[in-house]
Amino acid sequence: MCGIAGLFDTRGRRDFDRGLMQRLNDIQFHRGPDEGDIYLEPGVALGHRRLSIIDLSTGQQPLFNEDGSVAVVFNGEIYNYQELVPELEALGHVFHTRSDTEVIVHAWESWGEACVQRFAQPRPRCHSCALAVPEGVRQCGACLLQPPPLHRCLAALDYAYPWADVLAAFKFQGDPGWARALAPLLRSTPWVEPTLEAADVVLPIPLATPRLRERGFNQALELARPLAGAKLQAHTLLRLPGHAQQSRLARSERLHNLSQAFWLEPRHAASVAGQRVVLVDDVMTTGATLHAAARLLLQAGAAQVSAIVLARTPSPHD
Repeated sequence: MCGIAGLFDTRGRRDFDRGLMQRLNDIQFHRGPDEGDIYLEPGVALGHRRLSIIDLSTGQQPLFNEDGSVAVVFNGEIYNYQELVPELEALGHVFHTRSDTEVIVHAWESWGEACVQRFAQPRPRCHSCALAVPEGVRQCGACLLQPPPLHRCLAALDYAYPWADVLAAFKFQGDPGWARALAPLLRSTPWVEPTLEAADVVLPIPLATPRLRERGFNQALELARPLAGAKLQAHTLLRLPGHAQQSRLARSERLHNLSQAFWLEPRHAASVAGQRVVLVDDVMTTGATLHAAARLLLQAGAAQVSAIVLARTPSPHD
């Protein structure tokens, strides 16, 4: 995602060197290649490098309130910013961007430090399938009735605006470089880091050969590379040819289509026996793909199989 940098004088209001702040910002160019800027005033210096995702044309940072008296640099996501905008507008604030970051400066003006209580936390999700659930609920009803083969399933966000467009650019416009920005978002999702640390083996969900040839890269593998390090095994879980595209099928058809869609490379199959395996994919729709892969791995002797995905398709009942 984006990169932020700052210098603060906790004892006074000394002036910071603009050249120093610019060098700090330049060092993190790889975090935000689209644009960058710095802001200095006595006692504080802020820098920002931007990777444009929301509000591509007017979301530049540092970002200010109406009179320039409040400034912010921010890397993250305000999950409920669209709900807060009309509330803040009713209080008299004027928005000049469609960026979730602008909500922060206006919320600070109106609510002070209490503004952080108004920013929604990541959605609570079912531990087994990553669908959204009410606060305090561990598993959804469907997973309680029919437990899936996954020990844990974690998703960073819903497959919805603006992330659906971002993932479309990642997968269908031949830009694997998106993985460098999306992988940190996935890693920062609650429980993803400890799940990766506890894993013995990390496997990306493979693409069928025709799709891989058409796309030129496997998006799941590109996401897994910066997450898994030496635990990554890119050629252990393989996909058999001759299966219909999952996106065109209903859930029951997906399950049948995937019943024998995966196999383990014989020379590597023994490496999963007794191991804690984590599967990585970009989007989880019905769970059929991940479940089919998990069942195969459990049959091969894996101790447990978890999954982490960037986006989860919401339930139609949400």
